[in-house]
Amino acid sequence: MIVKADVEKCLDADSLKEAVKVAKPGTCQISIQLARFEKFYHEVRLATEDLESDNFKKFTSVLDALKNIHLYLSNEKKFEGMKKAATELVASTESSETTKKACLELLEGIELFQLEYYAHVSAHSCAVDKNMKSPCKAGCPAHVNASAYIGLASQGDYAGAVKMVRKDNPFVTACALVCMHPCEDFCRRKGIDAAVNIRGVKKLSIDNAPADEVTTPPRQAETGKNIAVIGGGPCGLSCAYYLAIMGHNVDVYESRHQLGGMLRYGIPKYRFPREKLDQDINAILNVGGINVELDCDVDAAKFNEIKAAHDATFVAIGAHTGKGLRVENVDAEGVMSAVQILREIGDENYPDFSGLNIGVVGGGNVAMDCVRSSVRLNAKNVYCFYRRRIEDMPAAKEEIHGAMEEGVQFLAL
Repeated sequence: MIVKADVEKCLDADSLKEAVKVAKPGTCQISIQLARFEKFYHEVRLATEDLESDNFKKFTSVLDALKNIHLYLSNEKKFEGMKKAATELVASTESSETTKKACLELLEGIELFQLEYYAHVSAHSCAVDKNMKSPCKAGCPAHVNASAYIGLASQGDYAGAVKMVRKDNPFVTACALVCMHPCEDFCRRKGIDAAVNIRGVKKLSIDNAPADEVTTPPRQAETGKNIAVIGGGPCGLSCAYYLAIMGHNVDVYESRHQLGGMLRYGIPKYRFPREKLDQDINAILNVGGINVELDCDVDAAKFNEIKAAHDATFVAIGAHTGKGLRVENVDAEGVMSAVQILREIGDENYPDFSGLNIGVVGGGNVAMDCVRSSVRLNAKNVYCFYRRRIEDMPAAKEEIHGAMEEGVQFLAL
């Protein structure tokens, strides 16, 4: 059943992703898809002269299939049939633009919400927690209990607040300093004046109770199981942390000189000081039962060796490939990817930009990291090129303002 109030704002959104952003916390993504598809369907129905045409009947069958998925009445065969019909409608010359738009958005949602579709189609249940009471917790990707640690911090129990965050995310310090705090977007306090500064509360907590000085949960009884984790970034170390607490022995294999992954090699230290990152990492290792092997390149032979020596293997190698531009000369001399330059900085191999004019294409937080790092590397002039307006930049506002104050020149639409 679709609750109208839950999806009302979603109907006017320009895209599916925008619809999800404005949806009420805890709203089933399948409900959002169905509501938007029904809107498109009614538009097509009103504009269609022949409701008995094969094309319109196929469009109707897609809607019926989506309704059955929403009601847990579908199966894998019917689900695949719906995808096939939607794909055919997109390719059909008889389909209207609205029909194609509806089907393209449906196919996009199937890719975006794979877990939700699996739950509805195969498990005949909903992936959304129907008992969700805290919007800020629902808005957090790790579902950290924000209201609980805010309450502990308000009583001066900063160590307790750190422990509360750790139940769902062992990188408390990272969360306090560089998280995009989506929890604040859902804060109910916004209905009165402004959102609670939730990330600020975490920072207050780690300032008074550094992560590596707060005791970690005791390890459970030894299980005798040996687990391999390939990759020492936030994902791999989080996995190692919780496995170690469960009593397993964990071997972490990291290809670079130090642990941290993109937290170390993707975020400049002016934004996330390395000693702060090390507090989180030290706290994780303090659990015990975690062995780390650095400078370890895992090729096919090494992977098979690791796999054979352990009871289970978890691969957490991260996403370290830069996002290239689809234009000519992107591989010309002097052109570098953001990942490449930030990795060099993370390794403390600082390039010398003295006297150079540096241009950065993009308007997200990574672009801001690059322009602000270029200023610190003594560039003569730093330019940020963005295809839309400055107010449309997805980067955090404080990062944009910081770049402006440091002399970065913005060339936008």
